Amino acid sequence: MMQKAIDYACSKGADCAQTTQGGPCYGNGNKVAVCSYICNSYYQSRASMGATCDFQGVATLTNTDPSSGTCKFASGAR
Repeated sequence: MMQKAIDYACSKGADCAQTTQGGPCYGNGNKVAVCSYICNSYYQSRASMGATCDFQGVATLTNTDPSSGTCKFASGAR
């Protein structure tokens, strides 16, 4: 299910380049971390158009900033 969410968000313009090898949000193979970044990128870029952050139960909204090290999550579209 996570891979479907990643594929969908990337196909709709999420900033997936940040999660490729060498990118700040690569995650060293941690698919949960990669999915979190990509789902957030999708949501932040499309929330004003009515997008949700559910991805069939894979994602959820949080008030806790998941940014870590050089991997910075965008925030603010609500």
